[in-house]
Amino acid sequence: WCHDIYTGTSQESAQLASFFSVSGMQVITEGVSWNGFEHNKLLINEAGSDFLETGYLMDVAFEFDARSVVSVDLDLDGRVDLLVVQAESLDPQKPPGEALHVMRNAMSEPHNWIGVRVQQKQPTRSPVGARVIVRTSSGVRMVPIVNGDSFRAQHSNTKHFGLGDVDRVESIEVVWLDGTVSRLESPAINQYHEIP
Repeated sequence: WCHDIYTGTSQESAQLASFFSVSGMQVITEGVSWNGFEHNKLLINEAGSDFLETGYLMDVAFEFDARSVVSVDLDLDGRVDLLVVQAESLDPQKPPGEALHVMRNAMSEPHNWIGVRVQQKQPTRSPVGARVIVRTSSGVRMVPIVNGDSFRAQHSNTKHFGLGDVDRVESIEVVWLDGTVSRLESPAINQYHEIP
């Protein structure tokens, strides 16, 4: 959103509420978009020093209304793929028109990686909120397990870590919400590991 219904005074305003209500209905019924020229971005990590925007070059800067995106290694080849949902209609009077675009990553990648699948083996211990920590000679990387960080999307409990030229992982740890730690010592690289 470019604006807020409390623009200016941060006080409730019947006029601004009416304006945004009408504007919101235009988005739904007439296909009007306040941000219709924002293209999707795809950022490539430049070895930790910067990010390079490659959405157009990688053919993911779509003209359509992309509503949800999930990154996941669908074919378990160590290259992260993208699932993108295209919204056709936001009109509540019409059936939702959505299309799923599967963007398979087929780039040749000479670098190493490691993957972690966090399993829910105990019914009282959810993976959501747990932290996955990978320790290598070049440092420590941590990512949390979240339900989703994209509109109407839920992510898996599998995490992928690019290692670059690092050819050995010292350990993988999962720190659960209750404080307990599951640890895997010296896991093999370029494959996925399950941690209960």
